[in-house]
Amino acid sequence: MSLRTIGLSSNIKALYRYKLFAYSRSLTSLVIVQIVALILSLNGTNHHGSFFGNVSISIYSYTANMVLAFTMLWMFSTAISLTTKAFREADLTLVANRFTSHLSNFLFLMTTSILAGVSAMLSGFLLKLIAVYIFKMSVISSAQLPFSHLLLGLAAASLYMMLVSSAGFLTGMLAQWHKSFMFIIPAAVIALLFIEWNWVEEDEFSSSAGSMPALIALFRWFGTENSFPIFTLKVLFAVLICYGLSYLLASRLEVK
Repeated sequence: MSLRTIGLSSNIKALYRYKLFAYSRSLTSLVIVQIVALILSLNGTNHHGSFFGNVSISIYSYTANMVLAFTMLWMFSTAISLTTKAFREADLTLVANRFTSHLSNFLFLMTTSILAGVSAMLSGFLLKLIAVYIFKMSVISSAQLPFSHLLLGLAAASLYMMLVSSAGFLTGMLAQWHKSFMFIIPAAVIALLFIEWNWVEEDEFSSSAGSMPALIALFRWFGTENSFPIFTLKVLFAVLICYGLSYLLASRLEVK
């Protein structure tokens, strides 16, 4: 009789592959969500109309914004589902401890975030093709997107999905740690919409100041960053904070 010790990396790889296979249905739901968002976008994500005598002009804009929004909601809910008791106990039926389970969840959500971000961004091109070749829309303006900009867009969308999934994972862990967070978190989000945040923007030519809801200011802190490397660092820092806190909460749950 021989005993075989399973290494940490082998254990994590096995759990990661298991989750990719076991949760493959979630990718099917992602496709369905994106198709629904795509259908809702067929009437244009933005519409402008003008009248000149007896002539009316309607201008429709087609972007992937709605698909991105729906995909973010899907990522958030998927991340929360991984923190439920049923999913956590399913990991423990395998050769896993809390650390390997948490790390495999992290790898699974990062992989899913990349797939979700890339597919959501590319859906914008599909939407434009449908508008032009099926709905016979006339193209008034179409920006020529350099390949490097396309790659940046795909990377940025994937980073946003990572940020949303990490926030969803932390939200789910908080709710599992204490049920009161199921009410505290929505209340905190609503409160942030009413708390004013004063801001000042300066450059070499001018400066401006104003106020906005704190929640919007938080989104602007990520969304208005002009430097992609700094934006990446911001997102990765927030992601690591969320998963670090989630791991601490998971350890407390194991003690409970």
